[in-house]
Amino acid sequence: MTNDHRREALEALQHFRQEVKAANFPESELEEILAHVRALEEEVHSTEPDPERIHPSREFLEDLTHTPAMTNAIAKVVQFFNSIGI
Repeated sequence: MTNDHRREALEALQHFRQEVKAANFPESELEEILAHVRALEEEVHSTEPDPERIHPSREFLEDLTHTPAMTNAIAKVVQFFNSIGI
């Protein structure tokens, strides 16, 4: 992952985190969503991100279907990871 990709991924995940918190999900759902966001952040921070570790969290976020605003926020994160081949 290039440094530019890493920076963009972290920005996208931060924005997504803010959108999730603003959507007022039930606490249990919010915790699960944020756990997947943290997993992605950890992989982005690593020297060699592992696509196999990224895949489950990316899939989880891709499968979420809630409000249009959340769907859009999720789609942006997923599209970014798809665009860099992860």
